[in-house]
Amino acid sequence: MSESRLALIEAAIGQVNSGDHDSFGTLTRTGDSSRWVQYTPGTINATYPFEDSPQDRLSAFKFDELMEWTPGVSVTLEYFFEPAEVAIWIDRYFREILGCEADYELIWKPEL
Repeated sequence: MSESRLALIEAAIGQVNSGDHDSFGTLTRTGDSSRWVQYTPGTINATYPFEDSPQDRLSAFKFDELMEWTPGVSVTLEYFFEPAEVAIWIDRYFREILGCEADYELIWKPEL
């Protein structure tokens, strides 16, 4: 895991957490806008390019509730864990679910 990438994700989470209650932001893989994770305190919305249920594919991922999903489009999950854990979770999602290589890079777009 790239320490600079994890630092970017943690800083993005911190920026959203310090904003107002409607703040969110999107992390997108550089060069591939189809791979993204949107962060809101308590919720993760992400690209989900698969037709099968996220319950099976995400069984090794910690989250509290599968809120909704659209096959081949996106998944929305509710979570209750610390920001540092969320940063690791997001990085892992990019690598293991979205298939990003070990040295992938991210673009951060806040909506504060």
